[in-house]
Amino acid sequence: MKKTISNYIKAGSVILMALLNSCTNLDEEVFSEVLPAQFKPTEKNLPSIIAPPYASLRTLMCGWQGYFDLQEEPADCIITPVRPNGWDDGGTYRRMHQHTWTTQEWQPYNTWQNAFSSINKANMVISQLEL
Repeated sequence: MKKTISNYIKAGSVILMALLNSCTNLDEEVFSEVLPAQFKPTEKNLPSIIAPPYASLRTLMCGWQGYFDLQEEPADCIITPVRPNGWDDGGTYRRMHQHTWTTQEWQPYNTWQNAFSSINKANMVISQLEL
């Protein structure tokens, strides 16, 4: 019986010592990311800050089934013919050339999504530079 009580006392004292010596300062120093409060852009950071809006404009202008198709297919500048191995794409190019668009055309949708993404990225750059 005395042995059991002494074991409880030893275990209790070990737990008490562990609790009293534990860490109470839980403030962390973040090394894996830059926090907005700590970010102060310098001239060296500008290329990496302004690159995303310009990179997204590339897909807006030259992307597949985007602004180029939206501008050139209906205007008699180009015609995308149907090939024996495909390229019909559900008749979208024919409908664009004949000006009989439907709500199913992906060219206006892709152009809108890419433009909206570019505007969003440009607004993020503005907010970063105004800090």
